[in-house]
Amino acid sequence: MPVSADTQALLLLTASLQRPGHTEWAKPLTPVREWQRLRRVLKDSSLRPADLFSESRRDILAGTSLQSRVKKLLERDFDLANALDRWECQGLWIMSYLDNDYPRRLKETLKNRCPPLFFGCGDRALPNSGGLAVVGSRYAPNEDLEFARKIGSAAAEKGVTVISGGALGVDRAAMEGALNRNGGAVGVLVSVRSHTLIKSRWDLVESGMLTFISETSPDEEVSRRARIGKLMQRNKYIYCLSDAALVVRSGTKGGTWGGAIENLEKGRGSRASRRWRAPSSRREANKNLKKGWVPLLVYDKGDSNVVNAALIEKGGKALSEKETPLDHVQQISSVLAGRPEEQSAKTQQISAEMREAVLLLTAQLPEDTDSHKPLNYQEWGNFAKWLNKRKHTPADLLDGQRGTILQDYSGAGVLGRVLELLNRRDSLQRAIARWEEAGVWYMTRGDEDYPKALKKLLRHESPAVLFGCGDKSLLSRSKVAVVGSRRATKEYADYSEAFGKAAGEENVTLLARGTGAIAESAVAEVLEAGGEAVAVLAGDLLKAAQDARLTGAIQEGTLIMVSGISPDAKACLEGSAESKWHNDILCCFSDAVLVVRAGHAGETMESADEILRDGRTPVWVRPAAGNSGLIRKGGIPLSDHNPWEQIQQILGERPDPPGGIFPL
Repeated sequence: MPVSADTQALLLLTASLQRPGHTEWAKPLTPVREWQRLRRVLKDSSLRPADLFSESRRDILAGTSLQSRVKKLLERDFDLANALDRWECQGLWIMSYLDNDYPRRLKETLKNRCPPLFFGCGDRALPNSGGLAVVGSRYAPNEDLEFARKIGSAAAEKGVTVISGGALGVDRAAMEGALNRNGGAVGVLVSVRSHTLIKSRWDLVESGMLTFISETSPDEEVSRRARIGKLMQRNKYIYCLSDAALVVRSGTKGGTWGGAIENLEKGRGSRASRRWRAPSSRREANKNLKKGWVPLLVYDKGDSNVVNAALIEKGGKALSEKETPLDHVQQISSVLAGRPEEQSAKTQQISAEMREAVLLLTAQLPEDTDSHKPLNYQEWGNFAKWLNKRKHTPADLLDGQRGTILQDYSGAGVLGRVLELLNRRDSLQRAIARWEEAGVWYMTRGDEDYPKALKKLLRHESPAVLFGCGDKSLLSRSKVAVVGSRRATKEYADYSEAFGKAAGEENVTLLARGTGAIAESAVAEVLEAGGEAVAVLAGDLLKAAQDARLTGAIQEGTLIMVSGISPDAKACLEGSAESKWHNDILCCFSDAVLVVRAGHAGETMESADEILRDGRTPVWVRPAAGNSGLIRKGGIPLSDHNPWEQIQQILGERPDPPGGIFPL
């Protein structure tokens, strides 16, 4: 069972590796308290779990109670090898929070509280697809179980995955309803070891329709007391993996009630709120419970279930028993889509107006003069936040009310420019026609296909509009960024050529700034070798899109060029704020960064240093003069091998532990 070095470290640190009935000679870290403590230490030092295999890097734990224990846990490599073989024979896989296919919703919602590992069986991509969580009592009456089955069947017809806890009663009825209609289902279990549901439906697991996951090691024996805590803990995973949740029937206490309240309170509720009590007033019932992790829907059977009614009082949306389950799923599908179907036409119109307003305020056009220079990314970020606080959108500025909206804006030197920029509609239409003729597309932050990595990492400084030409799907591929000083000797350019050729032959998508000897050499060679490349440009996008040397690769879908500024803008000067900003954009798109030559100062060194401090992306460094300072700051030195071997080293995320048992 191939696992990355980071996943190996996480297994050694947090998972039980002994067969059931045998005693662990080193007690694993608890995933909530002890692992989170260690995770904070690693983050503060810009390290990853696999770095702890290095004895010198374990010095960050010196003087703490974890030092000797971590060392002892990491020595269980023989136990880990046996456990991996054992789990593979059982058809199980392991997923760590550092893996690309770890459920995105959990990371975004729970952040540092997401479990370090998931053990599972079935299609490991299914938990990342979202869907409808269906939960309820184990001892629900037959009519509620039948309703749950029909909801599962209707969800399958609509292509919606059912997510549940796999327990007897409502959970299992909903999953069975979906599976009987060839739909998908995800069961979040306390443990995947010897679970009766897994054994009875293994054919569906192998077919990819049914997936089970658990944060508990398959070898861990869960006591009765611990099981109760884990049952409550897994509730948050059921909700956070989904796009919406439906409570079919809740009791006055227990998992269904506690999970629903925890969802409504985003995990902030007190222990007292976990038990049901009649609210003393509607105001008390609705206080701070309107926004949860996901929308909560509650099956409303009138006065026959007072606890369900209490959940509705606390912010859940009622689903009446007078409507059919298919009607309910159609309503739920609207929730999953984020808006009612009947409003889609209006929303599209608003989106078109939004894009026009954002372009007017931020895009540079050929007819522009210094009197109405577009807002740069920092000015736009501040202005957009100001509009949002006043519950306005840029589209609101296109009508005659813009003067009223902007009258109290205090941005120095910006207000007058905003009013002038909004009057460029004719010039903008001419520019858009010219961009489209050259094959240039654009997307705003509100568009569905806008890269989520930019919004997540750059926040309000992410590009208001992302311009580009080429196949957009290349932006979602795993990429290695090659960066280096713009002025480099032939030695560095030759190395970049060799690395680009190796990337093309190994089917690795390459990412580069698109200017300078190092970037241009790497991109040219990866395309020559039949590979794919993404070039981030800080200006001159329209000129590049019309370059005969590049149009062939763009049309073939092997090259995409993107920029955070207008296609008509000239190339930014090296060292300018816009140029450095495009380095940040490049790093947000990458899964790993290779620094060919950093130098002692400049954009490359500053960007790499920032990534190392943030710890969001591995930074690999080619050992060479001028790069030693970056290695001292935490950059990972590449072994002195050929580029083909170095690519394999980078794709492995970390070097193998010294003397380890898992070669690349």
